[in-house]
Order: sequence, then structure tokens, then C-alpha cells
Amino acid sequence: MKIADKLSHLTFLFHFPVKVGEVNLDSVNSMRQYHLLRILKEVGALDVKTIAKRLGQAQNTSSELVWRMSEKGLLNSEKDKKDRRRTVVNITEKGEKEILKMEKDIDNAFEKFCKRFLDDKDIEEFYRCSEKLFNISKKVIKKLEEK
Repeated sequence: MKIADKLSHLTFLFHFPVKVGEVNLDSVNSMRQYHLLRILKEVGALDVKTIAKRLGQAQNTSSELVWRMSEKGLLNSEKDKKDRRRTVVNITEKGEKEILKMEKDIDNAFEKFCKRFLDDKDIEEFYRCSEKLFNISKKVIKKLEEK
């Protein structure tokens, strides 16, 4: 099986609880918005150019995403005091609360999903492998951001 097939299957598994309505995306209406909140929660304030790079999209698309999320009160953006061309974005208290709620919902939904389809041994193996993938992806992201 090719890596593209494997990634497609993993993506399906991680998004399935959202698709079947077990996770409510109240004020976050797309997975891209969820991912942006996760990134900002993890690394802190970023400029729009870096956000675009992390999300794999055009800078103007990221600017639009930031604007929409700022309108909902999830993000705060302001011009960099040293370089007025840069817009620095960080998560608001409302955004922090929303991401914590979503993480809990996703964890609960995914746990129910796993128990429905996997035995304890497979669940343990799945979590072990996902931890490895997570650690590898963090290394890759760090190297990409250093460029």
C-alpha cells in the first residue's frame, strides 16, 4: 500500500467522529479553523505568513481565515510594532476555551469510535503508533520552520 493510501485512511479515521456528528464544531466551523487554534495553542503567537506555511495554503487565504476567526472572537490579530507589514495572531481566551472543549469532545468521540471497532490490544497499538507519528511530525515541522 502506498503512503498516500495510508495517509488517506488515517485522515478518515481522525475526521470520522466529526463527520458523524459526535464532535460539535460550535463556533469553529471547519477543521482548518480547528487546526489553526491547535497550532496557536501549542506554539503561541505567529504571523500570517507562518500560519499559511503551517496550514499549507496561500497567505491571502490565511488572512481571510484569521479575519473570520477574529470576528468570532477566537483570535486576536494586530500589526507588528517593529514591522507594520506583519500581522501577528494569537488565540483569545474564548478561542482557548473552544479548543479545550473540542479536544475533550474529539478525545471522547475517538475513544468511543475505537471501542466500537477495535479490541484493547489494537487500541493500545494504535495509540502507540499515533504517538510515534506525532513525534516524527513535530521534528519535521521544526525543521521546515527553520528554513
